Formats: sequence, C-alpha cells, structure tokens
Amino acid sequence: MCVGVANLQGRVFMQQKLRSPVEAANQAMAGLRDLGVNLILADVHAEATSEKQAMGYHLEGRLQVLVGTHTHVPTADTQILPGGTAEEVVGAVLFLASSQANYILGEVIEVNGGILMD
Repeated sequence: MCVGVANLQGRVFMQQKLRSPVEAANQAMAGLRDLGVNLILADVHAEATSEKQAMGYHLEGRLQVLVGTHTHVPTADTQILPGGTAEEVVGAVLFLASSQANYILGEVIEVNGGILMD
C-alpha cells in the first residue's frame, strides 16, 4: 500500500493571497496518482468548516481520508470517504496527524505491513 499526503490551505477569512485551493487539490491528486499512490490523505487547513466540507465533496472518490485542521479553531470535520478504509492505514494516519509529522510535506509513505511490493 502506497500512501500519499496532500496539504491544502483554504482562502475563506485568510489574509494571504493564495491560489485556488480547488486547483491546488486537483494538481495534488493528479501528481500523487502519477507517483503510483493508491491511498490519499488530505489535510485541509482552513478557517471555515464549510470550506473544508466543500473540499471533501469536491475530492470525493479521489481520496480516502480528508482531515480539516486549523491551528486555533477546534474542528470536528474529519471524514473517511467511500474510496477506502481507515483500518488499513490508521497507524500512518495517526502519525501524520500528530505534531511529530509537522515537517513532512509531499511525501509518499508505503504502508504495506512490512511486505515489499513491486
């Protein structure tokens, strides 16, 4: 199992002039698929819960886990979408969602139970 992680930033109520998170998400999904990733986790860092939920609907069917985050606003909008199950990747997901993974960006992590896959 090859796991890809995408970090996306929303624009609602944010002061930075960022490009479209929808365009960034589309590019990230295509890039991860081109790398052979078969399970994608996306972190959507945004102020508005509605923006995170909208991204989940936009990406439904193209990823398996979407986590909505923001540094000072508690959110409860983590979703597991129909494309896969959390049981297969829960250890990697918990690590990537922890503060220990703060500096991991754009990595492909193989979750394969110790089995080498070609």
